[in-house]
Amino acid sequence: LKDISEDTAKNELRLTLILENIANKEKIYVTDTEVDRKIAEFARNYNVTPEKMQRYIEKMDNISSIRRELRENKTLDFLIKEAKIADGVPAKENKGS
Repeated sequence: LKDISEDTAKNELRLTLILENIANKEKIYVTDTEVDRKIAEFARNYNVTPEKMQRYIEKMDNISSIRRELRENKTLDFLIKEAKIADGVPAKENKGS
């Protein structure tokens, strides 16, 4: 179990670093407006005001986590949008034709 957890942590770290590298290269950033929208979404989900949610998130020092998550999601969206699929068939399956 420990090996699985360690492997999972290593893979998550690799993925985070890869996404961060791509985001930097492609100049993918998160605006304050996007962070505010996410905080407002959290506020709606918890039935509190955006201001109260903002104070809570700042108190817990989680703004950077929200910003990081939003940036990772934007980077993943970018990668999906830019992905090229040959003939709609994965390359392995296409070789035998």
